[in-house]
Amino acid sequence: MKTDNITLQGIAEATRARLAKDQPDYHGITSELLGAKRMALALGDHRAAALADQLHSETVAAWRAAA
Repeated sequence: MKTDNITLQGIAEATRARLAKDQPDYHGITSELLGAKRMALALGDHRAAALADQLHSETVAAWRAAA
């Protein structure tokens, strides 16, 4: 369980680092996160799906703010 938390935290940190870059690929990031959410739900991992959904919301908000 601890390894799962570390992995999820690492994914969140990596995604947020990508968003912090100059001119991030918002479309690519949102697409990846939707795919990750679908995969997590297919595997029954609701924590990972919730994190992917949260990160997707953050990405969309950043994309809108940048537009």
